[in-house]
Amino acid sequence: MFYNYQQLETLLVVQYPKTNHENLITLREQVEAAGEMLIDAEADLAEQKSHLAAFDRLFDKRVGKLANKLKSLEREIEEYNHKLQLRQNLETYGSNHIPVEEQFKRRWQVPNATNGNDLNNKIDPKDDKELKRLFRKLARRFHPDLARDPVERVYRTEKMTALNDAYAARSVVEMSALADEPERKFQPSAQIGQAEFQMLAALQRELNNIQRRMIQIQNETDNLHNHNSIDLSLQVKLARLNSRDLLGEMALDLKNKIASAAVERDRLRSRYYSR
Repeated sequence: MFYNYQQLETLLVVQYPKTNHENLITLREQVEAAGEMLIDAEADLAEQKSHLAAFDRLFDKRVGKLANKLKSLEREIEEYNHKLQLRQNLETYGSNHIPVEEQFKRRWQVPNATNGNDLNNKIDPKDDKELKRLFRKLARRFHPDLARDPVERVYRTEKMTALNDAYAARSVVEMSALADEPERKFQPSAQIGQAEFQMLAALQRELNNIQRRMIQIQNETDNLHNHNSIDLSLQVKLARLNSRDLLGEMALDLKNKIASAAVERDRLRSRYYSR
């Protein structure tokens, strides 16, 4: 079989494997491209978490506090009913009688834990696109999966954690402070007196780390669909398209229930203390 020059040249390229140097160039390009994809995926995930956190704060401000107030009134009503029942039992059966329900309650019921969460209701008015742009810029600078040695990874992990927290809180001040920090230079250990095959192994490990993180991000994104606020936030958006304020409607319904519950609580309290 005979080949012309171009066919022979193609055959030679196919037959001979790449050199370590050529593989290094290819792998570096793959790591760089994968790193860019990772930054975008991290930004998208952080944005979704940020929107959910913002919705939770808005819900708590407009609806959550009213719901807590209604629960408090319902507990008072339950307590007054309970006290009145105990008084009735005392009058009917005498001082030593303890109803079965009360015995069970004393033996098994766990007191309700107080809610110590202090949610910050301030929603930053900064433009979402600008926040996302700043996040992506800083993520490219601080993401730990782009570190070239363990020391740099520790540094990047600390900064990336701070960046995620600031983005979730919509805190432009904190994100700007991170951006203003002086650039810290790291000398990649993989390039100090190491053979090419060691550098190849280091790059391959880095690519594997990025791929694992991409899988984690996908899992986290999938799990967001199980978030308690997801369905409600979508309903609120759909209602807004139809010129409805769903949170406002929920708040109004709760206010009506609170008013009725307050009347019932006052009636029971008056009945309890009138005797």
